[in-house]
Amino acid sequence: MTKNTYDVAVIGAGIVGLATAYTINQRFPQKKIVILEKEHAPSLHQTGRNSGVIHSGIYYRPGSLKARTCVLGVQKLYDFCKTHGVAHNRIGKVIVASDKEEEIYLQRLYERGIENNVSGIEIIDKPKLLEIEKNVNATKGIWVPITGIVDYASVCAKLAEIVKARGAKIVFKCNIKEIHTEENACILKTTQGKVIKSRYTFNCAGLNADYIAKLSGVTPQIRLIPFRGEYYKLIPQQNDLVRGLIYPVPNPQFPFLGVHLTKMIDGSVEMGPNAVLSFKKEGYRKTSFSTKDFLNIISYKGFWKFTSRHWRTGIAEYQRSFFKSAFVKSVRRLMPIITARDMVYYKAGVRAQALDHNGNLVDDFCVEKSHNVFHVLNAPSPAATASLAIAESIVTMSDLS
Repeated sequence: MTKNTYDVAVIGAGIVGLATAYTINQRFPQKKIVILEKEHAPSLHQTGRNSGVIHSGIYYRPGSLKARTCVLGVQKLYDFCKTHGVAHNRIGKVIVASDKEEEIYLQRLYERGIENNVSGIEIIDKPKLLEIEKNVNATKGIWVPITGIVDYASVCAKLAEIVKARGAKIVFKCNIKEIHTEENACILKTTQGKVIKSRYTFNCAGLNADYIAKLSGVTPQIRLIPFRGEYYKLIPQQNDLVRGLIYPVPNPQFPFLGVHLTKMIDGSVEMGPNAVLSFKKEGYRKTSFSTKDFLNIISYKGFWKFTSRHWRTGIAEYQRSFFKSAFVKSVRRLMPIITARDMVYYKAGVRAQALDHNGNLVDDFCVEKSHNVFHVLNAPSPAATASLAIAESIVTMSDLS
Protein backbone atom coordinates (compact mmCIF):
# COMPACT_ATOMS: atom_id res chain seq x y z
CA MET A 1 0.00 0.00 0.00
CA THR A 2 1.06 3.59 -0.63
CA LYS A 3 0.54 6.23 2.05
CA ASN A 4 0.04 9.96 1.57
CA THR A 5 -0.37 12.63 4.23
CA TYR A 6 -2.43 15.81 3.74
CA ASP A 7 -3.80 18.62 5.84
CA VAL A 8 -7.21 18.24 4.22
CA ALA A 9 -9.00 15.45 2.37
CA VAL A 10 -12.25 16.22 0.54
CA ILE A 11 -14.38 13.23 -0.45
CA GLY A 12 -16.38 14.01 -3.59
CA ALA A 13 -15.67 16.19 -6.62
CA GLY A 14 -19.16 17.52 -7.10
CA ILE A 15 -19.76 21.23 -6.69
CA VAL A 16 -19.93 21.21 -2.87
CA GLY A 17 -16.69 19.24 -2.59
CA LEU A 18 -14.82 21.38 -5.10
CA ALA A 19 -16.19 24.61 -3.58
CA THR A 20 -14.96 23.40 -0.19
CA ALA A 21 -11.47 22.69 -1.53
CA TYR A 22 -11.47 26.06 -3.31
CA THR A 23 -12.51 27.92 -0.15
CA ILE A 24 -9.90 26.18 1.99
CA ASN A 25 -7.26 27.00 -0.60
CA GLN A 26 -8.36 30.65 -0.68
CA ARG A 27 -8.23 31.01 3.11
CA PHE A 28 -5.29 28.74 3.86
CA PRO A 29 -3.09 28.52 0.76
CA GLN A 30 -0.39 26.68 2.70
CA LYS A 31 -2.66 23.70 3.44
CA LYS A 32 -1.98 20.51 1.49
CA ILE A 33 -5.29 19.36 -0.03
CA VAL A 34 -6.41 16.15 -1.76
CA ILE A 35 -9.81 15.61 -3.39
CA LEU A 36 -10.96 12.00 -3.73
CA GLU A 37 -13.53 11.17 -6.42
CA LYS A 38 -14.80 7.69 -7.23
CA GLU A 39 -15.65 8.54 -10.85
CA HIS A 40 -13.26 9.31 -13.73
CA ALA A 41 -14.22 13.01 -13.82
CA PRO A 42 -15.89 15.65 -11.61
CA SER A 43 -19.61 16.53 -11.45
CA LEU A 44 -20.99 13.38 -13.08
CA HIS A 45 -23.98 12.93 -10.79
CA GLN A 46 -26.17 15.50 -8.97
CA THR A 47 -24.04 18.49 -9.99
CA GLY A 48 -24.11 17.66 -13.68
CA ARG A 49 -27.67 16.38 -13.89
CA ASN A 50 -29.96 19.19 -12.75
CA SER A 51 -31.86 22.14 -14.17
CA GLY A 52 -28.83 24.44 -14.06
CA VAL A 53 -30.81 27.14 -12.24
CA ILE A 54 -29.12 29.77 -10.08
CA HIS A 55 -31.69 30.05 -7.30
CA SER A 56 -32.67 33.21 -5.43
CA GLY A 57 -33.47 31.86 -1.94
CA ILE A 58 -37.19 32.66 -2.03
CA TYR A 59 -38.45 29.18 -1.15
CA TYR A 60 -36.64 28.33 2.05
CA ARG A 61 -37.61 28.64 5.70
CA PRO A 62 -36.38 31.98 7.09
CA GLY A 63 -33.30 31.52 9.24
CA SER A 64 -32.54 28.08 7.82
CA LEU A 65 -29.12 27.17 6.46
CA LYS A 66 -30.73 26.83 3.03
CA ALA A 67 -32.11 30.36 3.13
CA ARG A 68 -28.96 31.97 4.49
CA THR A 69 -26.46 30.20 2.24
CA CYS A 70 -28.58 30.52 -0.90
CA VAL A 71 -29.04 34.28 -0.54
CA LEU A 72 -25.31 34.67 0.13
CA GLY A 73 -24.27 32.05 -2.38
CA VAL A 74 -26.17 33.39 -5.37
CA GLN A 75 -24.06 36.54 -5.50
CA LYS A 76 -20.86 34.62 -4.77
CA LEU A 77 -21.66 32.33 -7.70
CA TYR A 78 -22.36 35.22 -10.08
CA ASP A 79 -19.12 36.89 -9.00
CA PHE A 80 -17.17 33.66 -9.50
CA CYS A 81 -18.64 33.09 -12.97
CA LYS A 82 -17.94 36.67 -14.01
CA THR A 83 -14.38 36.64 -12.65
CA HIS A 84 -13.46 33.31 -14.23
CA GLY A 85 -15.35 33.53 -17.51
CA VAL A 86 -17.96 30.83 -16.86
CA ALA A 87 -20.96 31.31 -19.16
CA HIS A 88 -24.12 32.25 -17.28
CA ASN A 89 -27.25 34.33 -17.76
CA ARG A 90 -29.14 36.30 -15.11
CA ILE A 91 -32.36 35.78 -16.99
CA GLY A 92 -34.94 36.03 -14.18
CA LYS A 93 -37.93 33.83 -13.54
CA VAL A 94 -41.64 33.96 -12.85
CA ILE A 95 -43.40 31.83 -10.25
CA VAL A 96 -47.00 31.62 -11.35
CA ALA A 97 -50.39 30.93 -9.79
CA SER A 98 -53.22 29.61 -11.92
CA ASP A 99 -56.17 30.00 -9.52
CA LYS A 100 -57.27 31.78 -6.34
CA GLU A 101 -56.02 29.04 -4.01
CA GLU A 102 -52.56 29.17 -5.56
CA GLU A 103 -52.60 32.96 -5.27
CA ILE A 104 -52.82 32.54 -1.48
CA TYR A 105 -49.69 30.36 -1.51
CA LEU A 106 -48.04 32.79 -3.91
CA GLN A 107 -48.55 35.67 -1.47
CA ARG A 108 -47.06 33.60 1.36
CA LEU A 109 -44.09 32.74 -0.83
CA TYR A 110 -43.55 36.41 -1.63
CA GLU A 111 -43.60 37.29 2.08
CA ARG A 112 -41.06 34.55 2.74
CA GLY A 113 -38.84 35.96 0.01
CA ILE A 114 -39.00 39.41 1.60
CA GLU A 115 -38.10 37.91 4.99
CA ASN A 116 -35.15 36.12 3.36
CA ASN A 117 -33.92 39.40 1.81
CA VAL A 118 -34.24 38.10 -1.75
CA SER A 119 -33.28 40.92 -4.08
CA GLY A 120 -35.81 42.65 -6.34
CA ILE A 121 -38.84 40.37 -6.08
CA GLU A 122 -42.29 41.73 -6.83
CA ILE A 123 -45.86 40.52 -7.20
CA ILE A 124 -47.05 41.03 -10.77
CA ASP A 125 -50.49 40.81 -12.37
CA LYS A 126 -51.46 38.96 -15.52
CA PRO A 127 -50.72 41.79 -18.01
CA LYS A 128 -47.21 42.20 -16.58
CA LEU A 129 -46.71 38.42 -16.63
CA LEU A 130 -47.62 38.31 -20.31
CA GLU A 131 -45.06 41.02 -21.03
CA ILE A 132 -42.38 38.75 -19.55
CA GLU A 133 -43.70 35.39 -20.81
CA LYS A 134 -46.25 35.93 -23.55
CA ASN A 135 -47.45 32.29 -23.61
CA VAL A 136 -47.77 31.59 -19.89
CA ASN A 137 -51.06 30.52 -18.32
CA ALA A 138 -51.45 32.32 -14.99
CA THR A 139 -53.57 34.75 -13.00
CA LYS A 140 -50.74 36.27 -10.95
CA GLY A 141 -47.03 35.75 -10.39
CA ILE A 142 -43.83 36.67 -8.61
CA TRP A 143 -41.02 38.17 -10.68
CA VAL A 144 -37.61 37.04 -9.39
CA PRO A 145 -35.00 39.00 -11.37
CA ILE A 146 -31.90 37.59 -9.63
CA THR A 147 -32.57 34.02 -10.78
CA GLY A 148 -30.29 32.81 -13.55
CA ILE A 149 -28.92 29.84 -15.43
CA VAL A 150 -25.50 28.21 -15.61
CA ASP A 151 -23.91 24.89 -16.51
CA TYR A 152 -22.78 23.66 -13.10
CA ALA A 153 -20.43 21.14 -14.68
CA SER A 154 -18.59 24.12 -16.19
CA VAL A 155 -18.42 25.76 -12.76
CA CYS A 156 -16.92 22.54 -11.40
CA ALA A 157 -14.40 22.33 -14.22
CA LYS A 158 -13.22 25.85 -13.40
CA LEU A 159 -13.06 25.14 -9.65
CA ALA A 160 -11.01 22.00 -10.33
CA GLU A 161 -8.70 23.90 -12.67
CA ILE A 162 -8.09 26.61 -10.05
CA VAL A 163 -7.42 24.31 -7.09
CA LYS A 164 -5.09 22.10 -9.13
CA ALA A 165 -3.16 25.15 -10.32
CA ARG A 166 -2.74 26.16 -6.68
CA GLY A 167 -1.33 22.81 -5.63
CA ALA A 168 -4.30 20.65 -4.67
CA LYS A 169 -4.40 17.08 -5.91
CA ILE A 170 -7.48 15.43 -7.41
CA VAL A 171 -7.51 11.63 -7.43
CA PHE A 172 -10.13 10.04 -9.69
CA LYS A 173 -11.41 6.44 -9.65
CA CYS A 174 -10.81 6.47 -5.91
CA ASN A 175 -13.37 4.53 -3.86
CA ILE A 176 -13.25 4.76 -0.07
CA LYS A 177 -13.63 1.37 1.65
CA GLU A 178 -12.48 2.12 5.21
CA ILE A 179 -12.23 5.18 7.44
CA HIS A 180 -10.47 5.19 10.79
CA THR A 181 -10.44 8.26 13.01
CA GLU A 182 -7.65 9.06 15.43
CA GLU A 183 -7.35 11.94 17.87
CA ASN A 184 -5.84 14.33 15.33
CA ALA A 185 -6.13 12.49 12.04
CA CYS A 186 -8.32 10.45 9.74
CA ILE A 187 -7.03 7.38 7.86
CA LEU A 188 -8.77 6.71 4.55
CA LYS A 189 -8.27 3.39 2.78
CA THR A 190 -9.34 2.98 -0.84
CA THR A 191 -10.25 -0.03 -2.93
CA GLN A 192 -7.27 0.87 -5.12
CA GLY A 193 -4.84 0.20 -2.27
CA LYS A 194 -4.11 3.79 -1.29
CA VAL A 195 -3.86 4.87 2.34
CA ILE A 196 -4.44 8.58 2.86
CA LYS A 197 -3.92 10.37 6.15
CA SER A 198 -5.52 13.76 6.68
CA ARG A 199 -5.75 16.20 9.57
CA TYR A 200 -9.23 17.27 8.49
CA THR A 201 -11.69 15.39 6.27
CA PHE A 202 -14.77 16.78 4.53
CA ASN A 203 -17.40 14.29 3.40
CA CYS A 204 -19.07 15.88 0.36
CA ALA A 205 -20.05 12.58 -1.26
CA GLY A 206 -23.57 13.63 -2.28
CA LEU A 207 -25.76 10.58 -2.82
CA ASN A 208 -23.28 8.47 -0.85
CA ALA A 209 -22.63 10.87 2.04
CA ASP A 210 -24.54 8.75 4.57
CA TYR A 211 -22.56 5.67 3.52
CA ILE A 212 -19.26 7.52 4.00
CA ALA A 213 -20.46 8.75 7.39
CA LYS A 214 -21.17 5.18 8.49
CA LEU A 215 -17.67 4.11 7.41
CA SER A 216 -16.27 6.71 9.81
CA GLY A 217 -18.34 5.38 12.71
CA VAL A 218 -21.13 7.95 12.58
CA THR A 219 -24.75 6.81 12.68
CA PRO A 220 -26.72 9.57 10.94
CA GLN A 221 -30.19 10.35 12.26
CA ILE A 222 -31.34 10.60 8.65
CA ARG A 223 -31.13 8.41 5.57
CA LEU A 224 -30.56 9.59 2.02
CA ILE A 225 -33.30 8.38 -0.31
CA PRO A 226 -32.70 8.73 -4.07
CA PHE A 227 -35.37 10.40 -6.19
CA ARG A 228 -35.05 10.33 -9.96
CA GLY A 229 -36.09 13.42 -11.88
CA GLU A 230 -36.72 13.26 -15.62
CA TYR A 231 -36.52 16.04 -18.17
CA TYR A 232 -37.94 16.71 -21.60
CA LYS A 233 -36.77 19.29 -24.13
CA LEU A 234 -38.69 21.43 -26.58
CA ILE A 235 -37.94 20.71 -30.21
CA PRO A 236 -35.60 23.48 -31.48
CA GLN A 237 -38.18 25.23 -33.63
CA GLN A 238 -40.32 25.87 -30.52
CA ASN A 239 -37.60 27.30 -28.27
CA ASP A 240 -38.90 30.84 -28.73
CA LEU A 241 -42.09 29.95 -26.87
CA VAL A 242 -40.18 30.41 -23.60
CA ARG A 243 -38.09 33.49 -22.77
CA GLY A 244 -36.78 32.69 -19.28
CA LEU A 245 -37.71 30.45 -16.36
CA ILE A 246 -41.30 29.56 -15.48
CA TYR A 247 -42.13 27.80 -12.20
CA PRO A 248 -45.44 26.74 -10.65
CA VAL A 249 -46.32 27.57 -7.07
CA PRO A 250 -44.67 24.71 -5.15
CA ASN A 251 -46.56 22.19 -3.05
CA PRO A 252 -45.82 23.34 0.52
CA GLN A 253 -45.63 19.70 1.72
CA PHE A 254 -42.59 18.86 -0.42
CA PRO A 255 -39.11 20.29 -1.06
CA PHE A 256 -39.44 19.62 -4.79
CA LEU A 257 -40.41 22.63 -6.89
CA GLY A 258 -42.58 20.92 -9.49
CA VAL A 259 -42.23 20.59 -13.25
CA HIS A 260 -40.91 23.88 -14.61
CA LEU A 261 -39.65 25.37 -17.87
CA THR A 262 -36.05 26.51 -18.14
CA LYS A 263 -34.36 28.46 -20.93
CA MET A 264 -30.82 27.08 -21.00
CA ILE A 265 -27.51 28.80 -21.80
CA ASP A 266 -27.58 27.45 -25.37
CA GLY A 267 -31.14 28.69 -25.98
CA SER A 268 -32.79 25.30 -25.66
CA VAL A 269 -35.72 24.78 -23.27
CA GLU A 270 -35.85 22.02 -20.65
CA MET A 271 -39.03 20.88 -18.90
CA GLY A 272 -39.02 18.99 -15.62
CA PRO A 273 -38.22 17.37 -13.37
CA ASN A 274 -40.71 15.04 -11.81
CA ALA A 275 -39.67 13.20 -8.62
CA VAL A 276 -39.94 9.40 -8.47
CA LEU A 277 -38.29 6.97 -6.09
CA SER A 278 -35.14 5.48 -7.61
CA PHE A 279 -34.04 1.98 -6.62
CA LYS A 280 -30.46 2.85 -7.46
CA LYS A 281 -28.60 5.87 -6.11
CA GLU A 282 -27.02 6.56 -9.48
CA GLY A 283 -29.73 4.99 -11.61
CA TYR A 284 -30.76 7.19 -14.50
CA ARG A 285 -33.03 4.73 -16.30
CA LYS A 286 -36.49 3.61 -15.25
CA THR A 287 -35.16 0.05 -15.02
CA SER A 288 -32.07 0.91 -12.94
CA PHE A 289 -31.83 -1.28 -9.85
CA SER A 290 -29.30 -1.94 -7.10
CA THR A 291 -30.01 -4.63 -4.52
CA LYS A 292 -27.87 -2.78 -1.98
CA ASP A 293 -29.66 0.54 -2.51
CA PHE A 294 -33.09 -1.13 -2.62
CA LEU A 295 -32.49 -2.85 0.72
CA ASN A 296 -31.15 0.40 2.17
CA ILE A 297 -34.45 2.08 1.29
CA ILE A 298 -36.96 -0.57 2.35
CA SER A 299 -35.15 -1.38 5.61
CA TYR A 300 -35.66 2.18 6.86
CA LYS A 301 -38.79 2.73 8.93
CA GLY A 302 -38.83 6.41 7.98
CA PHE A 303 -39.37 5.42 4.34
CA TRP A 304 -42.52 3.45 5.15
CA LYS A 305 -43.92 6.26 7.28
CA PHE A 306 -43.28 8.68 4.43
CA THR A 307 -44.87 6.33 1.89
CA SER A 308 -47.99 5.78 3.99
CA ARG A 309 -48.64 9.53 4.03
CA HIS A 310 -47.74 10.43 0.45
CA TRP A 311 -48.55 7.40 -1.72
CA ARG A 312 -51.09 9.33 -3.80
CA THR A 313 -48.48 11.93 -4.73
CA GLY A 314 -46.05 9.10 -5.49
CA ILE A 315 -48.50 7.52 -7.93
CA ALA A 316 -48.97 10.86 -9.71
CA GLU A 317 -45.19 11.23 -10.05
CA TYR A 318 -44.84 7.72 -11.48
CA GLN A 319 -47.59 8.52 -13.97
CA ARG A 320 -45.50 11.46 -15.18
CA SER A 321 -42.55 9.08 -15.46
CA PHE A 322 -44.19 6.27 -17.41
CA PHE A 323 -46.79 8.21 -19.41
CA LYS A 324 -45.67 11.14 -21.51
CA SER A 325 -49.25 12.41 -21.61
CA ALA A 326 -49.18 12.98 -17.83
CA PHE A 327 -45.90 14.89 -18.09
CA VAL A 328 -47.28 16.95 -20.98
CA LYS A 329 -50.33 17.81 -18.87
CA SER A 330 -48.08 19.31 -16.17
CA VAL A 331 -46.25 21.38 -18.77
CA ARG A 332 -49.46 22.56 -20.45
CA ARG A 333 -50.77 23.76 -17.10
CA LEU A 334 -48.04 26.40 -17.31
CA MET A 335 -48.06 26.88 -21.08
CA PRO A 336 -51.08 25.46 -22.96
CA ILE A 337 -49.59 26.25 -26.37
CA ILE A 338 -47.08 23.39 -25.95
CA THR A 339 -48.18 19.99 -27.30
CA ALA A 340 -46.80 16.47 -26.99
CA ARG A 341 -45.30 16.80 -30.47
CA ASP A 342 -43.19 19.71 -29.24
CA MET A 343 -41.53 17.65 -26.49
CA VAL A 344 -38.78 15.01 -26.67
CA TYR A 345 -37.28 13.04 -23.79
CA TYR A 346 -33.91 14.48 -22.76
CA LYS A 347 -32.26 13.17 -19.57
CA ALA A 348 -32.65 12.12 -15.95
CA GLY A 349 -30.91 13.03 -12.71
CA VAL A 350 -31.07 11.57 -9.21
CA ARG A 351 -31.41 13.75 -6.13
CA ALA A 352 -30.41 12.68 -2.64
CA GLN A 353 -33.18 13.67 -0.25
CA ALA A 354 -32.85 13.00 3.46
CA LEU A 355 -35.67 11.38 5.44
CA ASP A 356 -35.78 11.28 9.23
CA HIS A 357 -36.99 8.34 11.34
CA ASN A 358 -40.53 9.75 11.41
CA GLY A 359 -40.80 9.84 7.63
CA ASN A 360 -40.35 13.59 7.31
CA LEU A 361 -38.41 15.06 4.42
CA VAL A 362 -35.52 16.95 5.98
CA ASP A 363 -36.05 20.49 4.76
CA ASP A 364 -32.63 21.97 5.48
CA PHE A 365 -29.00 21.29 4.71
CA CYS A 366 -27.50 19.00 7.32
CA VAL A 367 -23.85 19.06 8.41
CA GLU A 368 -22.49 16.87 11.21
CA LYS A 369 -19.07 16.81 12.83
CA SER A 370 -17.34 13.78 14.31
CA HIS A 371 -13.75 14.28 15.49
CA ASN A 372 -12.18 16.23 12.62
CA VAL A 373 -14.49 14.76 9.99
CA PHE A 374 -17.27 17.00 8.65
CA HIS A 375 -20.21 15.31 6.94
CA VAL A 376 -22.44 17.20 4.50
CA LEU A 377 -25.36 14.80 4.88
CA ASN A 378 -28.20 16.60 3.15
CA ALA A 379 -27.42 18.97 0.31
CA PRO A 380 -30.26 18.93 -2.24
CA SER A 381 -31.30 22.01 -4.22
CA PRO A 382 -30.26 24.83 -3.84
CA ALA A 383 -26.88 23.38 -2.82
CA ALA A 384 -25.30 24.08 -6.22
CA THR A 385 -26.28 27.76 -6.03
CA ALA A 386 -25.27 27.93 -2.37
CA SER A 387 -22.08 25.85 -2.74
CA LEU A 388 -19.57 28.64 -2.15
CA ALA A 389 -21.51 29.85 0.90
CA ILE A 390 -21.94 26.30 2.22
CA ALA A 391 -18.20 25.84 1.84
CA GLU A 392 -17.49 29.00 3.81
CA SER A 393 -19.85 27.85 6.54
CA ILE A 394 -18.30 24.41 7.02
CA VAL A 395 -14.74 25.69 6.69
CA THR A 396 -15.48 28.24 9.43
CA MET A 397 -17.01 25.45 11.53
CA SER A 398 -13.88 23.35 11.10
CA ASP A 399 -11.55 25.96 12.61
CA LEU A 400 -8.78 24.94 10.20
CA SER A 401 -6.51 27.71 11.42
